[in-house]
Amino acid sequence: MTRKLISLTLILALIMSITSISVVYANAAKDDITVGAETLNTNDPLSMIGKSKQAIVNTYGSGYRTTTMPGGGQTPYIYYNNANIPYMFGMDRNDKIFVVNIYPLNGFTIYLFDGLTNRSTYNQILRANTTHYYTANDQVHYDDYKMCIEFNYTPYISVIYNWTNTDKNSVADYVQVIKNNTAFYPSNLSAPKLKSAVSTSNGVKITWDKVQYAEKYRVFYKGSNGSWKRLGDTANTSFVDDDVKSGSTYTYTVRPINSAGDVYTGAFDSKGISATYNPPMLAVPQITGFESTSDGVKIKWNRVSNAYGYRVFYKGRNGWKGMGNTSETFFIDTDVNDEVTYTYTVRCIDKSGNFVSDYNNNGWQYTYLKPQLATPQITKFESTAEGVKITWNKVSGAYGYRVFYLGRDGWKGMGNTTGNTFVDDDVRDGGTYTYTVRCIGQNGNFTSRYNTNGWKYTYVKPQLATPQITKFESTFDGVKITWNKVANAYGYRVFYLGRDGWKSMGNTTGNTFVDDDVRDGGTYTYTVRCINANGDFVSRYNTNGWKYTYRVPWLTTPQINSLKSTDNGVEIKWNKVSGAAQYRVFYKGANGSWKRLATTVATSFTDDDVRSGSTYTYTVRCVDASGEIYTSLYDNAGKSIKYVNAKADYIDKLMDTVDSWSYSDMIKNGAQSGFTFMDLDFDGVNEFIVQRAGGTMLNHDAVVYTYKNGKVTKVPSNEEFIQNMKLDYYYNTSTKKYYIFGEAIRAEGTMNNRSLLNYTLTYANNRITTEYYSAYWLNIAARSPSGRDEYHYYDGADGYRPGIGNQKEITEAQYNRINSDKLKNCVNCNMKRRFVLQYEWNPLSKAEKRRQILDAYNAFSYTKH
Repeated sequence: MTRKLISLTLILALIMSITSISVVYANAAKDDITVGAETLNTNDPLSMIGKSKQAIVNTYGSGYRTTTMPGGGQTPYIYYNNANIPYMFGMDRNDKIFVVNIYPLNGFTIYLFDGLTNRSTYNQILRANTTHYYTANDQVHYDDYKMCIEFNYTPYISVIYNWTNTDKNSVADYVQVIKNNTAFYPSNLSAPKLKSAVSTSNGVKITWDKVQYAEKYRVFYKGSNGSWKRLGDTANTSFVDDDVKSGSTYTYTVRPINSAGDVYTGAFDSKGISATYNPPMLAVPQITGFESTSDGVKIKWNRVSNAYGYRVFYKGRNGWKGMGNTSETFFIDTDVNDEVTYTYTVRCIDKSGNFVSDYNNNGWQYTYLKPQLATPQITKFESTAEGVKITWNKVSGAYGYRVFYLGRDGWKGMGNTTGNTFVDDDVRDGGTYTYTVRCIGQNGNFTSRYNTNGWKYTYVKPQLATPQITKFESTFDGVKITWNKVANAYGYRVFYLGRDGWKSMGNTTGNTFVDDDVRDGGTYTYTVRCINANGDFVSRYNTNGWKYTYRVPWLTTPQINSLKSTDNGVEIKWNKVSGAAQYRVFYKGANGSWKRLATTVATSFTDDDVRSGSTYTYTVRCVDASGEIYTSLYDNAGKSIKYVNAKADYIDKLMDTVDSWSYSDMIKNGAQSGFTFMDLDFDGVNEFIVQRAGGTMLNHDAVVYTYKNGKVTKVPSNEEFIQNMKLDYYYNTSTKKYYIFGEAIRAEGTMNNRSLLNYTLTYANNRITTEYYSAYWLNIAARSPSGRDEYHYYDGADGYRPGIGNQKEITEAQYNRINSDKLKNCVNCNMKRRFVLQYEWNPLSKAEKRRQILDAYNAFSYTKH
C-alpha cells in the first residue's frame, strides 16, 4: 500500500519537475542550467524532453565522459573501469533520484548500485527492464549513488529528480526503464483553444492556438449521428475542410497527438466550433476574345484569383444554358453553324460546382465564321476509255474533296475522294460537261468555297489501235483465231461475216478465240474490235476481215496391241496417241456395227461383260476433252480374241491333276504338307506352291507350279525345293521394283544345333533362282564346349541342302550390315496368303476342295506401289 501511494506522489512530481539530461545535479536556488549550447529550464521540465543526449557528449581525457552540473557540489563523471564498464561518481547525499528514463538506440542494461560498497563488488539494486520502488527499508544508501550503464550504442538517459530537504529516509526512489525505442510523451497537454471557423473559396478554414509541447494535431468534424469523425492531421494550427457544400453547417474540434500519430497527448474541446459554409464571391470573369476554329467557337476569358473552375453559358431562347465546366480559361462550343451569331457568359464555381461569382448578364456576342480553305482549281481534263478524268490542285489542310457536275437543277455531287483526281464514267462521246470541286472535312462538311461557274469540257472517246488477226489454226474444237494485243485494251469482241454482215461471236480479255461452229472444208471470214469494261467499243475494226478454210486435224489412229483374257474379263490395250485427250472403245455387235463401250483417258480397258469361250472384236478412236468430237479415225477391222476365264480354267486344271502335285506324307510335327498361292513373277497370275511335310531338319520343302497357255506345269529351280517357311514382299523405292526375301532354318535335329539362311527368290525366264546372301550358325549351349550358345556369322550359303559350306565367316556387325544393305530403300508390302493343310483338305468333297483352292488363290495380296 505504501508503494502505491508513493507511486502517485511520484507521478505528481513527474508533472511538476522533469528534465532531460544524463545525470543532473541541481538545488532549489537554481532554475536554469546549461548543457553544451542549450539552456534547460528546470521549472519547465517538458521543454527538456529529447535534449538528454547533449548531457553526455563531451569527453575529457581518455575513457572519460562528463557534463556541466548546476550549482555547487562535486561534478559527476562517467568512468570506465578495467573491465571497460562505465559507471558514474559525484552525487551528493542530499540529491534524491526518483525517476530514470532510458531511451536506447539499441539494447542495453542499466544497474543502480550502492556507492558504499567496494567498487569491484557492486551490489546490483535494479536491473534493466524492471520497475521498482525503493524505501529506506531497502537499505539503499544516499551518500554516494553510483549508476553503471552497459550499452552497445549511446543511449538517451532522462533523470527526473527531487531536491527537497525532506528527511532522506522518507523519500522514495523510483526508477523506470523504457526500452526498444519507446519515447516518453506527455499525456496531459491542454486542449487546443479553437479560435475560428470561416468560409473561404476553398472551404471552411479552422484555426486554433498552439499548445506547448504538442508535436501534431488531429482535426475532427461532428457526424450526423453526433460522434466525432477524423478529418485529418497537421503540424500547423489551421486546417481547411474542402469537402463542404454551400449553406451547410459543420462543427469541428482539435486534439494534440504525437509525431507518429499513434498517441493522443492532450485533451480536446468536446463542444467544438461551428460554421455555416458561405463561400465568398469572386470577381466576375470577363470574356476577352473569340476565335472561329474548325471545331467551333473558342471562347477565352481572364483568370479569376482563387477560382477553382468556371461554368460557360450560351444564351438560348429561354435564357442562359450551361454548356460545361472547365478549370482552363477557354472553352470550345462545338455545336455551332456557319455565319450564325451566339451570346456567351462565364461564372466561377468551387470544387463542388457551387457558384462563387456573379456573371455578366448581357454576355458577349460573336458570329461564327467557319474557317475556309483555298478554293480548289481544276487544272486538267482528259478523255480516257473510262470517261472524263478531272484533275485539280491540292489544297493545303484539305482532308478531301467533293466533285460536282452541273445538272439541270444545279450542281450535283458525284463523289468524294482524298486524292486530286476523279473520273466521271457516266459520259457519252461528244458530250459537253461542266465540273467544279469543293474541299471537305473528315466528317464530310465543306471546308472551302467553290467556283460557281465551274469548268466545261467536251468528252471525245479515245480510240485504241485496230486489232490485227495474225494467225488461224484448225483444231478439233474449231477455228482458233489469234490477234495482236492492243495497248490499254480491256478486252476484245470477235466477229464473223454472215449473210447480213458482221455477227458477234463473243468477248474475251485474251487475244485468242475459238469458233467451234465450223465444218470440215468450210471457209469463214473474221475480224476483231477492242472494248472497255462496260463492253463499249474503244477501237475501229478491219471492215474486210480475214478469211480461213477449216480442216479437221486428225490424230494418229490408235492401234490395239494387246487383248488378254483375265479373271475380270477381256483386257484391251492400245498405243498412246500424241495430242489425244481421251479414247473411246468400241466392240462389234452381232449385226457387224460398232457399239460404244466406254470412254477413258487411259490406254487400257477391261470389258467385264464377256463369257468364257466367246469371241469378241474391238477398236479404239480418239475424242476431245468434252467427249463430243472425234479427233482421229479408227481401225474398221478391229482386233478379236476368244475369251477364256483363266482363273476358273486354272483351278479346274489343278483339280484334274491332284495326284501329280499333292503329297500324302502328312505328319503332325514339323512342317505340314499343304499348298498356297503367290504371284512370284508379278504378272498378275498366281503361282501354285505345294509344300511337303518336313522333318527334324525343320525344312519347309516346296515346289512351284504355273499356269500358262491353259496348262499347269512345274517351274524349274536351281534347287530341288524352295524353302516356304517365311517369304516377304518388299518394294524398293529407288529401283521401283518388287523383291521377294526368304528365311530358312536348317537343323541337326529338333533340339540341336542349327543355322538360319537368308535368301532372295527370283522367278524370271520360266525359272526360279534362290540366292543365299547371309547366314549364321548357332552352336547351342548343351553342345557347346563353352557351355553357352555360340553364334558364327557368314556372308552366304551354298544352298539349303549343302548348308553354309565354304562361305566366309564374318563378324556380327558385318552380318547385320549385309542384311541392312539388302533392305536399303525397301518398304514391306504386307504380303498375305492362305496355307491349306493337306490332311484337312483330303477328306473334303470335290466341290469343297475346289472352293478351298479358289479361296487360297483369292487370299493372296500385297500392297502395290
